[in-house]
Amino acid sequence: MMEPTEQRINILVVVESNFINLCRDPQDYVSNFKDKVVAMSDNKASLFTVTGRYGLTNVDNTIPAIDVMDKNKTMFRQMLENSSTLFDEVVVITSVPDDPYIESAREVATNTSKTFTRYGYPRK
Repeated sequence: MMEPTEQRINILVVVESNFINLCRDPQDYVSNFKDKVVAMSDNKASLFTVTGRYGLTNVDNTIPAIDVMDKNKTMFRQMLENSSTLFDEVVVITSVPDDPYIESAREVATNTSKTFTRYGYPRK
């Protein structure tokens, strides 16, 4: 009889470009966020982010990152699309209603049939 394999969920986290400066306590927020995601997924979720100003590496360098270029939105989106097999869900953390980079992350999630979730955060 075959044992069922445990399904892991890979969640890509993208933040607005100025998150570290606008969030009241970015380290605390990210730490709590990680704890909640792990608890909600029965320890089956893995978080990772992107490099550069739309990622969390400057807040928490323990989160693995996909290498992307964020010099322009088209390049950013293309690199997310090329990496889309690596993640099952996209989570964005933003307080602005329409950031073009956040929108491109949403479009990649939608076009590849991935779950997309948007969270806000407490501002300074």
